[in-house]
Amino acid sequence: MEKTNFKLDHLVNEKRPFFKLFLAVIIIITVFLIIIRIVITIFFPEGVALTNILSSFIDGKDRDFKILLLWMENGFFGMYFPPASVPNFFGHFYLYHWYFIFYPFYVMPTWLSFYVWDMLRLFSTIYVVYRFYEITRDKKQVLLFLIFCAIGYTVDMHLNNSNWLILFLLALSYLQLEKDRKWLSGILFTIATFKIYVIIFPFILLITKKIKIKDLIYYYLPFLILIIPYIVDPSFFLQMYSNWTLPVHPEEISIFNYINVVMKLFEPAQLMFISFMIIIFELNLNQNIIHSEKAKTRVYIITFIGEAFIFITYLIFLGILSIA
Repeated sequence: MEKTNFKLDHLVNEKRPFFKLFLAVIIIITVFLIIIRIVITIFFPEGVALTNILSSFIDGKDRDFKILLLWMENGFFGMYFPPASVPNFFGHFYLYHWYFIFYPFYVMPTWLSFYVWDMLRLFSTIYVVYRFYEITRDKKQVLLFLIFCAIGYTVDMHLNNSNWLILFLLALSYLQLEKDRKWLSGILFTIATFKIYVIIFPFILLITKKIKIKDLIYYYLPFLILIIPYIVDPSFFLQMYSNWTLPVHPEEISIFNYINVVMKLFEPAQLMFISFMIIIFELNLNQNIIHSEKAKTRVYIITFIGEAFIFITYLIFLGILSIA
């Protein structure tokens, strides 16, 4: 009887290369960080003093989700109160429709909302990656996306942020565009703009000739309708912007305050959807504009270096801020 050897092609196959490997990785990460949450809840219910990397890890678990819950406490009309105007209030800097997206998680028991959020992240990410192979079968593009998506997933799972939802909505938007359902694609994109800098996504499609200038109406008309309240009363938008740029050290003008603002744009958790947008840019650039195989390879290498640069730069900035 022949011995059955484990073969790499069980995880890497032609139909969905690297999918099973990615699936195993994020399930292990999810289970591990859920166990960490349970351990922290039992042994560190009051938190810890920030003295080292371990204490920072403990303090950071679910930190962003707790901030999202705090944002909800002032109600819909209190979303943009200035920081410190309400006890323990962290300045809200998502677009207002976030309130309606997150409301179900605010009203359910807090302990339950953590785990529902975890499971939605896990299953939506699996779904996105499974459907990603309808966008491209190129192993280099798939691998690039999965590497940085896994990094983003890990940090998003640890902090319990909302970047997985943006990835989910943008992926659905792109898949609907592939089916020529442009209005639906635009509406899904608009929902994803609760982090406002996601508005660059249609420009990526335009620059790489995936859509034409006239097609921007499908994306920016729903977005313009969404932001009518900010047009009627610009003070809401200005306060949101002020909350977003809130300095680390308000009493002084410091480069660290500017670094903090930049980090809100490019933190590793956001690699979940940033990596998707970069791959969509690279994919359509190579399909619609670049025809030389050597040039396509260069674009792929530059894309990989660019994503790695975002991640490494964040780690350097994080180290600078930790000693500032």
